[in-house]
Amino acid sequence: MIDEIIKQLKPLINGKLIYLSQYGSHLYGLNTENSDLDFRGVYIPTLDDIILKKDKDEINTELEVVEHIGAKCYFDDVLQHHCEPVYEKKKVDVKIFSLQKFIQLCSKADTNALDLLFSCHKDYAFKDKQPHVEQYYAKPIAVMPYIRSEVSKLINTDRLESPITYAFKQATKYGLKGKRLFYLQYVLKEANKLSLRPIAKPHRYHTVCELVNDHLSLDGEYLKTDILDNKGKKELYLNVCGVQHQYNLELDTFINRIEEKIDKEYTSQRTKDAADGNDWKALSHAIRVLLEIKELLDTGNIQFPLKNKDFLLDIKLGKVEREFIDNFFNKELSNILERVQKNELNWKYDEEFWNEFILQEIKNV
Repeated sequence: MIDEIIKQLKPLINGKLIYLSQYGSHLYGLNTENSDLDFRGVYIPTLDDIILKKDKDEINTELEVVEHIGAKCYFDDVLQHHCEPVYEKKKVDVKIFSLQKFIQLCSKADTNALDLLFSCHKDYAFKDKQPHVEQYYAKPIAVMPYIRSEVSKLINTDRLESPITYAFKQATKYGLKGKRLFYLQYVLKEANKLSLRPIAKPHRYHTVCELVNDHLSLDGEYLKTDILDNKGKKELYLNVCGVQHQYNLELDTFINRIEEKIDKEYTSQRTKDAADGNDWKALSHAIRVLLEIKELLDTGNIQFPLKNKDFLLDIKLGKVEREFIDNFFNKELSNILERVQKNELNWKYDEEFWNEFILQEIKNV
């Protein structure tokens, strides 16, 4: 597969590809049969492109590759045994960083760049193949292992709060959207019930006010009543997940607004799965990042596949109690933040060193 990916990448890259690795769940050891195939890499643009400002910080593409997945065997009419290879087309997402961009991201302790950096072992140059991940180098003296060997000059460890912030956002993002979806669906359900009731008087219609008074249980956060001053006159509004709706609004109009809101912002499967507040994939990402930072502080390295892959996969598959995850996350978060603030590793980005390195590599292309 890797050779086919490289072949398809060549027309897209004006420069030299120096590193390409499997990424995401396949790198972490958290892949399931439904996991996407992702690859990340680094390239060196040509000097001409840089001068003419044609170089790209990132190259993003989706490729289609053919993978050999097995064999189909059968007996013919004269009972001779035959086997034919079976191939399957697969979509592969690929992102390639320029060398300059990759170095910059590493210096900022960007979580995506750190994963790509540590996917390369320090002693890779002395190995033929790493069994857990496909990797590729474009020249005999590989650039990436050298970058990896100078990691203490590359990462500003006083910026490790950045991936921790990412972890926290992952832990809360889809859970909050899931809760909002829950309340939107609740309001829509009650509004539809009310809309089916006959109108007592002609030329009348059901309103938001009627919905609030007779059907909704307000929680004070996602569903609440706001009182606004409109030119000296106090008016009531129903606040649904931060959006205000007038009490005298016709119910059919209100229903259309809620349906449009759900269709526009809450249709992803992850948000639907998180309607109970538990997006297991986001939670597994959050714990993964914390454990990676902890391992980096402990050893100066992040090992792939991840040491805690079985635990993380159980979280991803929803096999771990949410209360245990929350307690574990909060305990690890507090401990790691304290260690990060002490800057235990005390690594510092050496701008002069890396500028000289980048210039030399670009001249070699």
